[in-house]
Amino acid sequence: MTSVEPKSVKILTIDDEPGIRETFRDFLEDLDYEVIEGENGRHGLEIFKKELPDLVLLDLRMPEIDGLEVLAKLKEESPNTPIIIVSGTGVIGDAIRALNLGAWDYILKPVVDLGVLRHSVEKVLDRARLIQENLAYQENLEEQVSKRTAQLHQANAEINDLNKQLEARVAQRTIELTAANKELESFAYTVSHDLRAPLRAINNFTKIIIDEYTDKLDSEGQLYLQYLLEGSKEMNSLIDGLLTLSRSSRGEINSEDVDISKIVVDILKAKTTLEPTRNIIYTVMPDISGRCDSRLIKTMLENLIGNAWKYTRETANSHIDFGVKQENGQDIYFVKDNGAGFDMAYVDKLFKPFQRLHQVTEFEGTGIGLATVQRIIHRHGGKIWAESEVDKGATFYFTLATDS
Repeated sequence: MTSVEPKSVKILTIDDEPGIRETFRDFLEDLDYEVIEGENGRHGLEIFKKELPDLVLLDLRMPEIDGLEVLAKLKEESPNTPIIIVSGTGVIGDAIRALNLGAWDYILKPVVDLGVLRHSVEKVLDRARLIQENLAYQENLEEQVSKRTAQLHQANAEINDLNKQLEARVAQRTIELTAANKELESFAYTVSHDLRAPLRAINNFTKIIIDEYTDKLDSEGQLYLQYLLEGSKEMNSLIDGLLTLSRSSRGEINSEDVDISKIVVDILKAKTTLEPTRNIIYTVMPDISGRCDSRLIKTMLENLIGNAWKYTRETANSHIDFGVKQENGQDIYFVKDNGAGFDMAYVDKLFKPFQRLHQVTEFEGTGIGLATVQRIIHRHGGKIWAESEVDKGATFYFTLATDS
């Protein structure tokens, strides 16, 4: 049964045979449709314009005006009104042409089974209903789009105002950052020149005392002097670390395609030359490259590999690996060792300046290296993280932005 309420539907039959019109009228009225009749093509057009029916049953072979001409005029008058062609068995070709002109269905005469007529009527009325609902939806959608467009225009105007305010704040912030950078440069200069001079004096005079006055000092006094030398050496390393950290935060990023594997190999070869007695195995995946600042990336890798070198010192059959893997289409670089490792419970301290997870008596260091590593990676738009287990080594992973 059709979902369209029959009493709300008006059907126009246009046929020059009274018997067919009567048969259709009686059948359709029994189904509670309202039926009006056109005795021929001309009369049918007049009735159509006056009554504006919801559905037309149209014969093709009629006097005065041919059914195809009537169809054309009906479609011109109301393109969305459904039309069912009722044609004789001898005019199948006309029926096909009628469908091409916009008829919705056709029924062959004589209509022996009126159930066929009922099915066709219900089918095209359902289709017409869906079209009307779609048109109403489109109209409502257009109205909503219009309202939304107006809202978007208003929102854009507000965003433009906010952007102007933001630009003013950015300009002010830029001035403040420029001043802060100048202060940082001044601090770096002070550290590298003003602080190093008295430190060198302390170191040199301590060496003189050790060299020339050892016989005048007891063992405890000599031990104190050694402490003083170690302290000045540690202070000098700390100054170097601070300067490196400062330099890693300043200056432009000069991105280029860099052979990262070669940098890693060069660093490991240099360390092997300095400590030829170290029995350490290292593997470097070849032809690993990335778009980055070669100077900064070298500083970063020197710190990561330096840590791996340092923390495998007490490990038998120590080894260091460098490579890359892919996850979700992104290159993830890694430096892996089988050294001392650390407790992951303290991983949040790992990249903070001056935070160390091992005692100085175990492994030397200032606690600045990994802070420098993180700063360099962040400046390249990447991320860095670590996985480790005590006495089972550590793996440091890092990424670089694809457009670095």
